[in-house]
Amino acid sequence: MRIQVIFCCIVLAGLICSSAAPLKAPFSVDLQWGGHDSLHHILPIRPQPLQFPGGRGDFDRYHEQLSKVLVDGTGGIRIVHLGGSHVQAGWMGDRIRERWLELAGTACSRGLIAPYRLAGTNTPPKIRTEMTGDWDGTRCSRSRHNGPFGGTGLSAVTFDSSSTWWHAAIRIDSSLYATTKLTVLAQSNGFVPQWRGTQPGIQVTRKRHETGSGWTFTFNEPIDTIFLGLSTDTAAMEGPRWFRLHGLVSEDTSCPCEGLIYHEIGNNGASTASVLRGAADEAFARDWQALQPDLVIFGLGINDAHVPENRFNAADFTERYDSLIGLIKATAPATNFLFLTNSDSYYSRRPNPSALLVREAMFQLAARHQAGVFDLFDAMGGLGSIRIWKDEGYAQPDLIHFTRNGYRTVADLYWDALMLDWANSESASKRRVIVPTSAQTKSLDWPSTDTVNVDPASWKS
Repeated sequence: MRIQVIFCCIVLAGLICSSAAPLKAPFSVDLQWGGHDSLHHILPIRPQPLQFPGGRGDFDRYHEQLSKVLVDGTGGIRIVHLGGSHVQAGWMGDRIRERWLELAGTACSRGLIAPYRLAGTNTPPKIRTEMTGDWDGTRCSRSRHNGPFGGTGLSAVTFDSSSTWWHAAIRIDSSLYATTKLTVLAQSNGFVPQWRGTQPGIQVTRKRHETGSGWTFTFNEPIDTIFLGLSTDTAAMEGPRWFRLHGLVSEDTSCPCEGLIYHEIGNNGASTASVLRGAADEAFARDWQALQPDLVIFGLGINDAHVPENRFNAADFTERYDSLIGLIKATAPATNFLFLTNSDSYYSRRPNPSALLVREAMFQLAARHQAGVFDLFDAMGGLGSIRIWKDEGYAQPDLIHFTRNGYRTVADLYWDALMLDWANSESASKRRVIVPTSAQTKSLDWPSTDTVNVDPASWKS
């Protein structure tokens, strides 16, 4: 079951970001429960709203920015989703982009493209990457690897002047994303990135960031494939030449309205401890300044909790999240935060009760930082529910990871909650967004948005 947010005329909604003239109010956002009725019968899904145990803080500022994009037809909304293998798999991000395309009719900027293949790990399915030369990968989630890891938590290093790499990002509608502005998140000694594209008529301007970490390329016309190589830097240097890549940020500034830019920072095995290890170098702050998120979705916790029950320390877990929030606020002070509680999982062949402790810690963190919480643990069915998801083909046999359809369903769950929260916001109301109600939506037994039971003992029965 999911909430499907549909403008009264999807064709007109598609014009929001393709025309300078906004739609005339009032217009309707119809919250229709349907489309996943058959799924609701086979999975123990429990619909959830966003919850704000410490108050909404500045979350209405996020709503206002979203309203400017969806209703006024200006600007963009930037979301960073930070997590482990669930995020690196790419299926959740692809589903969110698909939902946005259904809603707004446009999808301009791809956002962050991490150098997964160059770093020797799996690449999300909608990114095709090719490379030449020798590259060595490091990831903050691997204790034997050394940084710097940058804002993405991974890096690909080459000492080979002939090295090249290219990316093509495929949209859900099978077309390619366009790029007119490309930010290269990188460090180097003796090398600079060089445009190697062959598209005719393209004029390229390259500018090095004042911080000395990274470059920005601008193009006179949109390009659909990013193709870069290296050239020798004539600046003074010591030691061997090298180039360290943390990621690329692809944007299309030619769009009248950028729409949603959904950055995914996922690393297999990532935990709060490993992300903090990666954030210890200066490149973390510089890279996050380039991302400038309006909303950060925290999905870290599944790997923290994948230990024997008596070894998970909730106080240490909370302290690490506090530190991470402080580091992000230092570079993006206007951002808001949303916690996704752990999905249900198994450890040592039985349901992992530490997910309950993570859930409690996240509600405490949200209360302290006036952040939102989406209770994914409860939404998917609670303790032991992952086995049902596996039996129905929505989770892997390891009872930790999901299948493609499982990840897409998880994305639907938290995206529906985000969009419903916006549709009921003051920002949407003052733009005369009409939200019809129905007997079906009124009958849903949703938990309170202000209070939540976070006593793990009450869940063990």
